Amino acid sequence: MIAARDYSAQERTSLEAESMALGLSADEVFALLGSRTLDIYLNADAWWTNVPEKVWAYAFGGYQVIKKWLIYREQSVLGRTLTPDEVAYVAEMVRRIAAILLGGPAVDANYARAKALAVTWKDGTTVCSALSTKHPPDGISTMARRERPHDRRGRSGG
Repeated sequence: MIAARDYSAQERTSLEAESMALGLSADEVFALLGSRTLDIYLNADAWWTNVPEKVWAYAFGGYQVIKKWLIYREQSVLGRTLTPDEVAYVAEMVRRIAAILLGGPAVDANYARAKALAVTWKDGTTVCSALSTKHPPDGISTMARRERPHDRRGRSGG
C-alpha cells in the first residue's frame, strides 16, 4: 500500500537545510524531489516513510527502480520475508536516488560548460578543450580512471 501525503514540518525543515548545503533553493529541492512524499507499506513488518514522490517514480530502463526491486522480493517470490538488511537497503536506495535527482542540475551545468568549450579539430573530431588540459577551467568536473588490477601487473586484457 502507498499513502501519499504532504511533508511534515520536520521533513520540510530538513529538506530546506539540505537545500542550503547543496546551494539550491528549497523550491528547487521540492521541484526535484516532488511536492509530496509517500509512505510505502510492504506488509505489517516492513514499511518506509517519507519517500519523495519523484524518488519512488524514478525509472531506469523503463522500470521504477524501487518498485521493481520490491516486486522481486515479495514473500510469494522468495518464499520468505525480507531480512533486516534488505529492508535497510531500500532506505539506502531512496537516499541514492534522491542524490541522483538533486545532483541533476550540477551535472546539466557541467555538461553545458563542457559543450561550450568543445573545439573541432581539422579532421572534424570534436573534443572538449577542458579535457585536453592538465587543469580544467573552474567548474568543470573530471573523473580519474580507476586502475584495473590487471593494469598494475602489466598484463593486457583479452
